[in-house]
Amino acid sequence: MGFLESVDRSIQPLVQGLDARQRRHAAISANVANADTPGYRGIDVGFAGALERARLALARTHPRHRAGASATGADHLVFSGGEVRRDGNDVDVDREMVKLARNQIEYQFLARRLGGRFRKLKEAITGKAAS
Repeated sequence: MGFLESVDRSIQPLVQGLDARQRRHAAISANVANADTPGYRGIDVGFAGALERARLALARTHPRHRAGASATGADHLVFSGGEVRRDGNDVDVDREMVKLARNQIEYQFLARRLGGRFRKLKEAITGKAAS
């Protein structure tokens, strides 16, 4: 394995994680924006969509196992499963804000890790520690 391949292998999961956090932020924001829309059902980005994006192949090792997700790259949107109100809407703004805060913390963590990888790469190339 060459140098560039090893760099790509260490950075790519972080980039994919940031991308997944961004898509989840968009879904949560849509829920908050439609909290008062009659009949709106809250959505979330499902874990299967994140697996597809990360290109983790699920091997079917037994005929009774379920088939793995297709490699379409599309997000797997799921209903949030909240309690449906009389107007048919199931968005709980407080719950969505908690999900948004957690998602933001996860995004910041991944962004810091990615920044650290780039700093280390810069130090390796220049031979100088970042100031």
